[in-house]
Amino acid sequence: NGTATFRPSIAGVGGPYSITYTYQALNGCTNSITQQTTVNALPSVNFTGLALSYCRNADPATLTGNQAPQGAFGGPGITDNGNGTAAFNPSVAGVGTHSVYYFFTDGNACTDTMFKTVTVFDLPQPAIVDILPEYCENAEPDTITGSFYPLGSFTGPGIVDLGIGKAVFYPATAGTGGPYDIVYTYTDFNGCTEDTTYQV
Repeated sequence: NGTATFRPSIAGVGGPYSITYTYQALNGCTNSITQQTTVNALPSVNFTGLALSYCRNADPATLTGNQAPQGAFGGPGITDNGNGTAAFNPSVAGVGTHSVYYFFTDGNACTDTMFKTVTVFDLPQPAIVDILPEYCENAEPDTITGSFYPLGSFTGPGIVDLGIGKAVFYPATAGTGGPYDIVYTYTDFNGCTEDTTYQV
């Protein structure tokens, strides 16, 4: 029908390739025309600086494209600096799995893109149980427990951490006064750390 499809990926990088169109009229006369084309290679595109995963409260990561100072970044949590670098902010991207990309267009107007996947984990929500809001100075020591028992640790005045998500609070050691900050810290299996503070 007088049409054809040229597929650069099948022809492969190189050339110039000769593309010929031939026509034969009803009277048997034939003529043809030939044009040449070249298939250019895609630019090499990659970037560094992005880990496989982050905790939601992690500091922004600096990403650098291999074609810097050219190329641009995109995706959730990305702030493109306009010079082939970008910042990935986990708290802006939000919890979940995201696709971050870097693309570059070379002098032949050929563009390629590199995609990488990153996961942002939410923070654990630790809590302290079995603790009172106030004690008498002569009260017996009180064993307190973290919500992620037997994991996590305690700090604070009058606290002896037992290292198993439990601690003993000694009112006499803390002394009269307050409110004192009792802190329970927990790191989950993703390496994300959060703490909670209870005042006594």
